[in-house]
Amino acid sequence: MKKNWIPVFLLIILLLSGCGSPEQPAVTDANKADAVKISPDQDSVQADSEGEDTDSTDDTTSANTPVPAPAADSSVPEIIHWEFPNKFQLTPLQTIFDCKTAPYFVNGQVYELSEVCDQWDRNYFERPLDESLGELFPQLDIIQADFGQDGKWYYTQIRVFAEMVENLVLDGIYALEIDLDLDAKGDILIIAAAPGTYPPDEWQSQGVQVWLDSNDDVGGPTAVLVDPRYDGDGYETLLVSSGQGDDPDLAFVKTSSEEPDLVEIGFKTSLMGEVKIFEWWVWAMREDLSAAKYDPVDFFPQDTLFALDNTCGWIYGSYQRDLPNICQTISPPSAPSAPRQSEDGVCKPPPAGCDKKLCEFWNQASCSCKIDYSCFN
Repeated sequence: MKKNWIPVFLLIILLLSGCGSPEQPAVTDANKADAVKISPDQDSVQADSEGEDTDSTDDTTSANTPVPAPAADSSVPEIIHWEFPNKFQLTPLQTIFDCKTAPYFVNGQVYELSEVCDQWDRNYFERPLDESLGELFPQLDIIQADFGQDGKWYYTQIRVFAEMVENLVLDGIYALEIDLDLDAKGDILIIAAAPGTYPPDEWQSQGVQVWLDSNDDVGGPTAVLVDPRYDGDGYETLLVSSGQGDDPDLAFVKTSSEEPDLVEIGFKTSLMGEVKIFEWWVWAMREDLSAAKYDPVDFFPQDTLFALDNTCGWIYGSYQRDLPNICQTISPPSAPSAPRQSEDGVCKPPPAGCDKKLCEFWNQASCSCKIDYSCFN
């Protein structure tokens, strides 16, 4: 009789063991893949919910300071891109030629800034050198910029000096400014930081930022000119940074393994809204000015701002306008060509005619092909 309690005791033990925590499902590769594909909006909501346990942002940090690209070991989910730019296509007459510093720089000697190519009072810089004017940064010496369009995408190409330069690394800050209302003041700023430190030949969003000037105060009261009492906030609206934003596919950058002097920026035409006519120009600099400090002449003393280069502006989609930062010419200087004459000395157009793709027409007075800018209007 005393042994009858043993089965009852064992039954109780079995019942208690069944009341423990249920077995957790195994973590599979599919689970991991789903965890990575968190949209930026979902991620921001999650970050907000966790923000109660973190320190608040330092109030002394400028709201215009560019957000750094996330590190490789960051906990930020991987950005999934669905759309990429295509191959660059140049729009006719959308090439800007910029002054060259590198061919005239001599090591061991102090370089003298050109009064033609470096004009402080026009916010026009040719300073790819350090403050002592004794060290050259060829990766900042812009020599040419091009602009093009391909259906859904706009493109900008920035070429820097690369002749006889070994191991050129595009580790500077390269930027595009766009003026939507043709007042010589930028409205859109696209920045690409150190694109040469990423794999070439691939469109990537790391280090790419898109800023807007929503309150139209870039450049201060007078575009291009120095405004010593200007206290605006410049580009204050950050749309996307390294693929994080409402549209991760808004803007990309790419370098080329075959052309080490080339930085290419591609961005969606939707960024421009309904605007089809605008002004554009590009920058290259060693350190970021911060999005709040364009035009830099409003913020820096003339003798302290170095290691940067920019171009004059050019109109896209229409004829050129009389703006303070507009380029005087879009072609490198060359000797005038000899008039085309027949055997009897009469001036005649070339047999194939002028290039209509470049909006050229035959000018009998000059005996040469001329550009008709109105055909772009």
